[in-house]
Amino acid sequence: MLAIHYSSQHQPSATSVNQTAVQALPKRAISTHSPAQVMHIQHLGPVRAYPLCSESISAIGRSAQNDVLLIRLDRGFLSLNLADRQLCPAVGDWIIFDASFHNSFRTAEGFVGLCVRVPKERLATRIATLTDFRPHDLTNNSPMGSLACRLISESLELRLSGDSGTAWHLANAIIDALAAALNDSIYVQGPETNGRGASQLERAKSIMLAGLDDPLLNIDLVAGQVGVSRRTLNRLFNAEQTTPTRWLWAQRLERSKVMLEARQDIRVTDVALNCGFSDFSHFSRVFKSRFGVTPRSLLAAADE
Repeated sequence: MLAIHYSSQHQPSATSVNQTAVQALPKRAISTHSPAQVMHIQHLGPVRAYPLCSESISAIGRSAQNDVLLIRLDRGFLSLNLADRQLCPAVGDWIIFDASFHNSFRTAEGFVGLCVRVPKERLATRIATLTDFRPHDLTNNSPMGSLACRLISESLELRLSGDSGTAWHLANAIIDALAAALNDSIYVQGPETNGRGASQLERAKSIMLAGLDDPLLNIDLVAGQVGVSRRTLNRLFNAEQTTPTRWLWAQRLERSKVMLEARQDIRVTDVALNCGFSDFSHFSRVFKSRFGVTPRSLLAAADE
């Protein structure tokens, strides 16, 4: 883990996304990430970034009590566990949480990620509801969250001196984007899902469970059958700290595990097809990432 040192030098007084800094970002979109690409980055002004592995992730909360933390999953499996919820990001996704709350992590062998630390006091000047802040999937639930993730990833691609003026402008741009995402009602503590919303959520889940074997089932079809927009469906599932797509694939994986353990089908390919997977290599990879064992190994163990 890289050493973390706080510095207050050369801080520009920016309160909105700095256009010059944003224009300096690479034009290409980042779809794959490697911690080796950001090993040289120690900080952008007050924003710190460093790579994570299974051995280092358990210590991050103890050294960052005054920070908001963001973690990007680059490889393997990661679970952030709290008293009443669990977050399991997909590869390439970011999660955001307050380091001062009690959080525990679970990883699988081969876990690699990236941690970004943002001083809580700097976000607190931009968002009034920071005390109500709850851990969230930052990548998928709002356009502003996606923008903040892209801004962070591409900013860390630049070889900047951490205390340069440009670095501080980018840091302020990142903090502004995060504040805008957190100010969205999706990300702050709000009213519990009303009765109608709960009914719509249960209807959506029933449709998904009935169609687990259909590889063509998608979120637009589910939203249409429930009679809501895609955005409304996302909001309903966000009440349970997940997204419709992630919930659907989690159910497919859980069903495939039950079928393999019970030997309901003799071949792994049959199980995959019966759970909506048409790409068998992909099925094997995501199954192992989720459960730590390949489908073939689990089926063989069930035979013993």
